[in-house]
Amino acid sequence: MAAIEELQLLNHILNVKEWGVVEDAGITEDYFQVHKETFEYVKGFKKKNGYLPTIETVMNKFHTFELVELENIDHVVRAVREDFLYREFKPILVSASETFAKKETTAAIQQLQMEAGRFLKSIGLRGQGYSYIENAQQRLDAYDKIHGRAKDEIIGMTTGFKPLDLATNGLEYTDGAVDYFLVFAPTNMGKTLISSFMMSAAWNSTLDDDYPAYFALEQRASEIAHNWDNTLAKVSRLALTREEERHGNLRP
Repeated sequence: MAAIEELQLLNHILNVKEWGVVEDAGITEDYFQVHKETFEYVKGFKKKNGYLPTIETVMNKFHTFELVELENIDHVVRAVREDFLYREFKPILVSASETFAKKETTAAIQQLQMEAGRFLKSIGLRGQGYSYIENAQQRLDAYDKIHGRAKDEIIGMTTGFKPLDLATNGLEYTDGAVDYFLVFAPTNMGKTLISSFMMSAAWNSTLDDDYPAYFALEQRASEIAHNWDNTLAKVSRLALTREEERHGNLRP
């Protein structure tokens, strides 16, 4: 439990009057176990008044809050984040270990792989969503974020190609949403490779557990699987085949 680090972080914020260190690190009240109410008070005070309260104000309201010697702020932020990540990831490991204890090894591995992958993605995505249930100003900010976005921002899932993302605002991502892209080129020029890459890019950028479905009427399932394996491994099977043919080493 990072109780001392929580106090050190709060002391730093109030002493230096630097709220940006919290926003830059994506730290919320969920990161605090012992001094969560104190953090919520400081956050609410800052939001309401536009500036941070004094240490005396906080100490007068919360008897558990005390002055502590300031530590290097980078170390404190890392400690608070690590304690939070430990608490969040522990249930995933416990659940997988219980499945493993039932001698369902494959299921345990798949469960751990899926949950760990989603957890890793959530670390990078945390704090970047939009809230439409807060007050009017926050809803207005959310609207401006979408409709007044900068030229280098997108709202949907990435296609894997930045110019295409900026032109289309990304792939649709809401439940039941449908998106259409037309990819055309002569035979063996990479249509399947491009579309597979786009799907894998979107798949890797979402927290959903569902696996993507890919249909190609002119290809067998094994060929589609090969294409996906190569796409995810960032390897071109066609380029490898052509290289083998050029050197006369191609075998049946």
